Amino acid sequence: MTEGRVRTRFAPSPTGYLHVGGARTALFSWAFARHCGGEFILRIEDTDAVRSDPTLATAIVEAMEWLGLDWDEGPLYQSERREMHDDLIRKLLETGRAYECFCTAEELEARRAATGRSGIGYRYEGTCRGLTEEQREAFRAAGRTSVVRLDARGDEEIEVEDVLRGTVRFEAGIIDDFIIRKSDGTPTFHFAVAADDALMGITHVIRGDDHLSNTPKQIRVIEALAEATGRSCFRLPVFVHLPLIVGPDGKRFSKRHGATSVSEFRKRGFLSEALFNYLALLGWSPGDDREVMSREEIVEAFTLERLNKSAAVFDEQKLRWLNGQYIAKVPLNEVLEFLGDWKAEYGLTEERLKEWGVPLSPDEFVERVASLGKDRAKVLEEIAEIVRYFLIEEIEIEEAAAKKHFRGERLIERLRLVRSVLEEVEPWSEEALETAIRSAAEKHGFKAPKLMHPTRVAVTGRAASPGLFETVFLVGRRRAIRRMDRVLEERLLEKTTPVGGAVS
Repeated sequence: MTEGRVRTRFAPSPTGYLHVGGARTALFSWAFARHCGGEFILRIEDTDAVRSDPTLATAIVEAMEWLGLDWDEGPLYQSERREMHDDLIRKLLETGRAYECFCTAEELEARRAATGRSGIGYRYEGTCRGLTEEQREAFRAAGRTSVVRLDARGDEEIEVEDVLRGTVRFEAGIIDDFIIRKSDGTPTFHFAVAADDALMGITHVIRGDDHLSNTPKQIRVIEALAEATGRSCFRLPVFVHLPLIVGPDGKRFSKRHGATSVSEFRKRGFLSEALFNYLALLGWSPGDDREVMSREEIVEAFTLERLNKSAAVFDEQKLRWLNGQYIAKVPLNEVLEFLGDWKAEYGLTEERLKEWGVPLSPDEFVERVASLGKDRAKVLEEIAEIVRYFLIEEIEIEEAAAKKHFRGERLIERLRLVRSVLEEVEPWSEEALETAIRSAAEKHGFKAPKLMHPTRVAVTGRAASPGLFETVFLVGRRRAIRRMDRVLEERLLEKTTPVGGAVS
């Protein structure tokens, strides 16, 4: 490692999928390292064998890769560093900076209960700190197991120098002699995190501010290791504790607000570039009004000084807008890959298209229809619904669309006029359809929209669609006529049905 080079890390625990909060932390750590020409390390903190899941570790790595957060070292697994952790704890024991504790769970619970009755919060009082070797042997002979505790005593305040918060002070007695190795021999979170950050030469620890309260313990670990080993690597990093992400209600962003994991957003059809862009601006600003930024632009502009000190609000509507900007630019083949095999799913065969009256091959039809949906979608999963009326035979007329456009004088006459145009127009093309419908409107004394709006509703079931003539072309001559006939039949039925009675 080059002296003075920035080294950051992202160290998730594989107990769940990668949350967008964790992804933002990883992104900030990655962007800062890349901006400074430094190195970014991915470390999986899997020392908790009960809660850690290898499949979740794999999912986290895949989510990082999908977001484009590449790493220079890793993924390193904390569980594979056990020997190094054991050596360091042995050093702490040998130098008196740590000690074995044989107190049973029952004894500790009794002390907690006693302090609870007096209203004083319980802190381990160091009962086993002064045990002799003979006493320890006696406990072992009695079948007691031990944990290892750090001698964390200190008279001075613990100061955390934080880039966003300045100096944060904790009272000297806020921490007790906490456990650094469990009875099963595994190191605890606070010990392993602090030790690994130091051993890996991490210069900047960027993480959520829910970890701020853990920092005094980790500082004590670093101080003890520096004293016990005499190694210069055991020095404090620069801390950056990020405000948490909250939902629109101001509460911590969670599943009650909707999707929270990177994998969920990916499945719904959010693009990696869009989610990356959005997360980068969630608590950081480039110093101008840019909203759509590439990875390269973000790296170039990224500094810790531009991080916000207040909580960032996750606004999915803003993310949807941004995602729409990226979808509009993404190659169609990538969209088709996400959509899957529409030809098989909707039975889009040569015979089906011929029966509908669409003069295109199945591949051409799918590309044309998907492209229309792509231009209007905010999320890829919406495309099939946006263009659904192209993919199925029967459609439902939206009530609001019918109320808006199936009214006015001579409605049935207007619909019949368009139906006759659809039956007679040659060739079946967008240009021919436009010429014929506009000419028919002029010839019969209608303004063109008076024909176009009800036609759109009749053919698509909706008040809004892509350009009418392209839409009708892709619906196909026969299918469009069938839909017009259905609407005419229903309108005529309504017109001839007596109020309160049935047609006789």
